[in-house]
Amino acid sequence: MEKVTEYKIVKETNITFLISKVNESIKDGWQPIGGLAIVPSIRNKLDNEGEEKKKDIWWYHQALVK
Repeated sequence: MEKVTEYKIVKETNITFLISKVNESIKDGWQPIGGLAIVPSIRNKLDNEGEEKKKDIWWYHQALVK
């Protein structure tokens, strides 16, 4: 393997969007490294009456090298 000169992490809250970002990065010469990281998170959101509601979201992360 050639020497790694760059490193980045792409993240999205939608797996389909993450796949698109990773595929675009591959076309630009990046290579995925390691596995996919999935991190749960809670986002506060206001409902139609202005009351705060908690919404569970998932962050999907992929490391890439060049």
